[in-house]
Amino acid sequence: MIIHSTNPEMSKLLETENEFPIMPSFLRRQSIVAQNYLLFWLDSTIDKSSDEFNNISKTFHEINNAIYIFNDVDESIDCLTDVQDERVFLVLSNSLVQQLLPQIHDIHQLHSIYIFSSDLVEDEIVKNKWKKVKGIYKEIKSICNSVKRDVKQYDHDMLPVRVVSSDAFLEDSSNELNTSFMYSQILKETLLEIPHDEYPKEIVDEMWYEAYKNNEFSEDYNKHSPIWWYTRDSFIFQTLNRSLRLHEIHYIFPMGFFIQDLHEQIKQLYKEPLEKLVVYRGQGLSTKDFENVRTNQGGLLSFEMFLSTSTDRNVGLFYADSSRGNPDLIGILFQLTIDHTDRSSTPFVRLNNLSYYGEAENEVLFSTHAIFRIDQIHMLEDRLWQIDLLSTSDDDPQLRQLGNFIRQEIQGESRWQRLAALFVKMGQFRMAEIFFKWIIKFPIKYNDKVLVFLYDQLAFIKGQCGEYQQAFDYYEKILDIQLKPSDKDYQNLAITYGNIGLIHDKLEEYSEALRLFHKTIETAQLCNPKNWSIIGNTFLNIGVVCESQGFYFQALDFYQKALRIQQKLLPINHPTVGTIYNNMTLIYQNTGEYMKALKFYQKTIEVNRKSLYLKDPNFLNIFNNIGTIVSNVGQYSIALDFYENLLEIQEKALPSNHPCLAITYNNMGMICSTISEYSKAVQFYGKAHDILQRRYLLKNSHWSSLYNNIAVTSDNMGQHKLAFSLYHLVFEYEQKSLHKNHPKLAIIYNNIGQFYYTIGNYTKALEFYEKTLDIEQKILVTNHLNIAVTYSNICLVYLNTEQFEKVSELNNKVYAICKNPHLPKHPRLAIVYNNMGVILHVLGNYPMAGWIYDQARITKEKSLSSNDSCFSIIHNNLGAMFEHTGNYSKAFVCFQKTLEIQQKIFSANHLALATTYNNIGSCHRSVGNYSAALEYHRKSLTIKENLLSSNHSSLATTYNNIGLVLDHIGEYEKSLQFFNKAFDIWRSTVPPNVLGMATSSINLIALCNTMGQYATALNTHDIALKFQQKFVQLHHPNLAVTYNIIATTYYNIGEYTQALQYYNKAIEIQHKSSLSPNHPNLAAIYNNMAVIYKNIRDYDKAFEYYERTLNIWKEALPESHPNFAVAFNNMGLLYKQLGDNIKALEYYEKAFEIKQKSLSLTHPSLTTTLNNIGGLYYTIGNHEKALEYYKNALEIQTKVLRKKHPNLAITYNNIGFVYEDMGAYEQALQFYEETLEIEQNNSPINYSNLAMAYVNIASVNDILGNYQISLSFYERALETAKLSSSDQHSLIQHIQDIIDKLRQKI
Repeated sequence: MIIHSTNPEMSKLLETENEFPIMPSFLRRQSIVAQNYLLFWLDSTIDKSSDEFNNISKTFHEINNAIYIFNDVDESIDCLTDVQDERVFLVLSNSLVQQLLPQIHDIHQLHSIYIFSSDLVEDEIVKNKWKKVKGIYKEIKSICNSVKRDVKQYDHDMLPVRVVSSDAFLEDSSNELNTSFMYSQILKETLLEIPHDEYPKEIVDEMWYEAYKNNEFSEDYNKHSPIWWYTRDSFIFQTLNRSLRLHEIHYIFPMGFFIQDLHEQIKQLYKEPLEKLVVYRGQGLSTKDFENVRTNQGGLLSFEMFLSTSTDRNVGLFYADSSRGNPDLIGILFQLTIDHTDRSSTPFVRLNNLSYYGEAENEVLFSTHAIFRIDQIHMLEDRLWQIDLLSTSDDDPQLRQLGNFIRQEIQGESRWQRLAALFVKMGQFRMAEIFFKWIIKFPIKYNDKVLVFLYDQLAFIKGQCGEYQQAFDYYEKILDIQLKPSDKDYQNLAITYGNIGLIHDKLEEYSEALRLFHKTIETAQLCNPKNWSIIGNTFLNIGVVCESQGFYFQALDFYQKALRIQQKLLPINHPTVGTIYNNMTLIYQNTGEYMKALKFYQKTIEVNRKSLYLKDPNFLNIFNNIGTIVSNVGQYSIALDFYENLLEIQEKALPSNHPCLAITYNNMGMICSTISEYSKAVQFYGKAHDILQRRYLLKNSHWSSLYNNIAVTSDNMGQHKLAFSLYHLVFEYEQKSLHKNHPKLAIIYNNIGQFYYTIGNYTKALEFYEKTLDIEQKILVTNHLNIAVTYSNICLVYLNTEQFEKVSELNNKVYAICKNPHLPKHPRLAIVYNNMGVILHVLGNYPMAGWIYDQARITKEKSLSSNDSCFSIIHNNLGAMFEHTGNYSKAFVCFQKTLEIQQKIFSANHLALATTYNNIGSCHRSVGNYSAALEYHRKSLTIKENLLSSNHSSLATTYNNIGLVLDHIGEYEKSLQFFNKAFDIWRSTVPPNVLGMATSSINLIALCNTMGQYATALNTHDIALKFQQKFVQLHHPNLAVTYNIIATTYYNIGEYTQALQYYNKAIEIQHKSSLSPNHPNLAAIYNNMAVIYKNIRDYDKAFEYYERTLNIWKEALPESHPNFAVAFNNMGLLYKQLGDNIKALEYYEKAFEIKQKSLSLTHPSLTTTLNNIGGLYYTIGNHEKALEYYKNALEIQTKVLRKKHPNLAITYNNIGFVYEDMGAYEQALQFYEETLEIEQNNSPINYSNLAMAYVNIASVNDILGNYQISLSFYERALETAKLSSSDQHSLIQHIQDIIDKLRQKI
């Protein structure tokens, strides 16, 4: 079809009368019916070649021009989930109901289900269980009628509604509209401006034919009015509804002639009302849309299509009530009051007999974009509301000014050119490109000015779509024209240089971009007068390049220059002003000036929501930047909402492989990773990767950013090898392409440092953290949060390498930054607090550590979900501190919270879970729940052995903990194996882990002491001491720990003088180290010294050191800490030795009371105090009380210790003593025999204890007159005592004397 021009403006472009070319083939390809819904039929038994298939197709043809019939279940589900904007009405055969309904019912694309079956028995049961099931039908016709009814209701509910809040614009605006409406209004005006016969009506004819297989529309269009066609049940209403709702230009444009005709008919018939008119409309709104209306009461509501209403309230109420059948919708009855005094540009008409359906519904039809004020809102019934709307004027002065300005910017010397330019403004690049190319193909000889305009628009479109080479091609054509020597147009030439520079900027060719921008300014200065608008825009572009290179302060200077110029030239709410505000926001945010960033963020929002169309590329860019800003200040959920909204727009406005989509996917992945939703993060990264792979052959900053984020996520997920390789890929690329102080390098250095820290390579971690700090100190303000983060990371390295003086110095700097009142409550601040808490915890300042941990938790709660991995870290550290301070119940609560979070966000074999299992196991061990402790430590070990190398230091920690539990339950040989494994790993690290070796040494010597292997214990500490003296400072706290243990060993073998020498060395180091003067380790040394002074009968000294012990613990620990029980128990022993049994009992009972509060009721430590109290009662002759306490101790021991544990032998022996004193010799003999059995089976055997067991049995048999038996046991005792490694001369002599006397008796 040839279309002839009747447009006088177009004629100006023609040197001769000529014809237009055929409409773009793209529009012809789009000439299918646009509907809001799809019809699916699924029956696994149907034959697509059968008569049944043809019958179904024919029957449903009157509802929709196509029904999709499937016999493959998987194919149908794939198609269903691939649907984008439509909703699916599904007919399902009964044979598939049980199999398929549970799978598909909750898919959001599925609107309604109709079951085709001969069995109606379960109708109500199925409908009640599955809300989307409309019924079970025997006949196809009945299904068709139900679908037809439901589709009509669905179409009715799909009327596009837009809400504008009452404060959306400036306070002095009384009748405000939003930007999207403004662009829609300009589109409507442009469509109405194009002469009727220039529209491609034949496309709509084809759409009709495709839908109904007849030429009725083309042949009979002029026989009926546009209102008649619009109200008829056909695709006309459906297509306009959908296309106006979704702004689908490829449907709106071909129907432009019909929009024009319908509007003109309504306008011609419109009569201003002489009195108020009240009309009604009933429809459904989603919960989200309804809440949007409710929260914006007093604001504006616009209907962005032709609005059908009725003067009959019952008609509106019927549609409102019917929509409640959809569980996703709320029924709404709109009551619209039109005041005859208002002057509205939206005409309306009573349809009377004009409607296809006559007067059945008393219909009143409004033209497009009718606007009303939201008045009262009240509930009629459950999920049925009435919303009262009042007519209003749409003539807002400020918006009109902006609209006029944008109309000026929508350039073009013909209606078609202006329409294509409008498509560009609306972000409809594909349509705009097609129209511009179509216009260029006109058989017209254009002048240079028009050609430049057309090429410039196409170049801009290609640039926005990421097709940069094609953009360059168009700009070269422009330069060929503009550089002709005859008549240079300096203004447009400057603009072209600037546009080419922008493309180079996007390609990260910054030097070339800057060269062209400076050339732009030089050319603009040649204009007469100077073109300050171009200069201002170029300053903005130079600022962007400086920002991309990390030169923030230079960028800010150019942005401020651009702002000063543009504020003089442009309206206050022009998009360019919004762009400058947005870029300045990013600068202030990146340099840590958060209050200024927040101020400019508000300005950005204020300007751009008034000036940019939702799909405008500048708006999309600002949306992305705002998301970045919000995430950088820790508001992750808000940022994710931004990105989700942005993505929805981008997916409709941009090509599927556009780089902006990759950026958005990447940003969303980063946020999901930050909030520990790793599976979602991986999905988003995968989408970004697919786009970049299709888009770029060479690696660029998009690749670098993506790989860096994937590396961070991999590291967090425990995939350290993958993280390491990706970090180095990023590092190699960025090091080549960025200057040495670029902020991106600081981020990369920090991430690599974090990686090395995680795997325990502290030397490399420190190297990269210091590189990070060097850059940050050059580009950021001195109190920037990032600097505090880096300081705290370096502190942790110093802490792990035991450089405590450096730790204290740097920690003070961190604290000074954190005191800044303007520092945002960002999650990274919580990281800093957490690190400070760890440091104070290790240094022994528990009260301050607890307060700092709490600050970390409060800061996190303000920005992250409670399931974030950072919360698990904070709870874990709090748990460790509570455990160290003896508050085990709180420790368990914290560890359990940690575990709950981690189990939600990590895989079952994640290393973080291993750490938590280990901590819970340690807590169980502390309170005496040894079986539970062993279970959790083994869970931890299983994960670590699967993930870590065999010599990883983390394995040593778990080996050590398992060894402790086995030691407590008397499995000494197994315990020794695990302690040795831990010691070997810590000794083999480079440099050796002296803290680990010291820990292992403590445990080994305790075990060796228990087993009587004192020489082995001393040898172990000699090795550890040599390592420590080689690798740590002279006054390192770990040396004090080692000296303390060596002293304890000498104490165990009775060499008290040497023990005191080593204790004094330990005290000297403690005083000179950077640890707190009230550190619990110092109290432990004082306690041990007090025990020695008690044993050598220097009681004054013993009391003095016990007092020192208690004073420190009172400062550092809660009153219920088990350490107080240890001190009170020792003081009880001291008073008993002094003969003050009353005082001794008082302290024993204090000790027992604390243990009962802080430990489990079966903790072995309780048995120590019970045995001491029993011994005291035995001493004063109260045998019944003694027996009671001994038996209580025995009850606990038999529950938690292995059957032959040495501690059981002690309690059996004590009970035997009481029974012997009471004269109950048979009972005494029974308990002595239990003692003997244990001592005989001990490994290694304690010969002194075994000898005494023989003596006790011999003694009772002697009393009972069993002299021969008694003699045999005495002889065994003598032989055993001689085997003892310690000096047993007096015992041997005593036994020999008894044997001599006994032989005389016999």
